[in-house]
Amino acid sequence: MKKLIFIITILFMGMTIVYADDNLLINDLKINNATISPKFDQYNNYYSVTIDENTDKLDFEYEFDKDKYEVKITNNENLVENKLIYVTVYNKESKEKNTYIFKVYLEEVKTTVKTVDNEEDTVKKDKKTTNYAPVIGTVCFLLIIFVYYVIFLR
Repeated sequence: MKKLIFIITILFMGMTIVYADDNLLINDLKINNATISPKFDQYNNYYSVTIDENTDKLDFEYEFDKDKYEVKITNNENLVENKLIYVTVYNKESKEKNTYIFKVYLEEVKTTVKTVDNEEDTVKKDKKTTNYAPVIGTVCFLLIIFVYYVIFLR
């Protein structure tokens, strides 16, 4: 009964648990031309990988028991955003397997533009700033008084 409740709880929470033979684990994994997140842990099977736009293929380095197991990497070419790469450890005898999944993200590139003035010797003239608002306001006020005088007081 406890197992059933545990499984139902996991299904509703959207969690995925991966059970693998301890020997079907990669002991250490590094990616030379990308950033992996979170840091590699042999018991975690899901990772994010951030690459730059010029990366076509991930360069993996990993350690495992080569006598009993085999590692196959699939979908590791023509990398684009949200592509999944699978690193699978196979048991040669029992055909059991354990798969690590890497989701690819592109690194955001910030471009900066710098403008250069070719005429560095140009003398900048200080512009006189004239505030015409009080003059225009005064003229309008006098005009309104004149129109009022002409219409109502004449």
